[in-house]
Amino acid sequence: MDESEKIHIIEYILKMTDENNYYSKSFKHKKSVHRKYKLDDVIKYCNMCKRTWSKVPDWVDKTMVRVYPKGIIPKIGKKNKYCPTCEEKKNGRT
Repeated sequence: MDESEKIHIIEYILKMTDENNYYSKSFKHKKSVHRKYKLDDVIKYCNMCKRTWSKVPDWVDKTMVRVYPKGIIPKIGKKNKYCPTCEEKKNGRT
């Protein structure tokens, strides 16, 4: 390679990151997809066991309910509703 054909490393990087270059188009970030719902609407607070819980798909948890440990998720702004375990205890189906 001739001395006149060599390009500086910064010029090479600018050339490779040019918007019209194929390589830079393949690495562009896609627009983020926003959630269809707020998590505060999905997660509930149980007054009986004092824990937060939510319904989840069966591939996440086979019981279809995820109960979070105390103190992990704040209860502020959550709807008060008995979790399925406490609901069974309340109705006497233990």
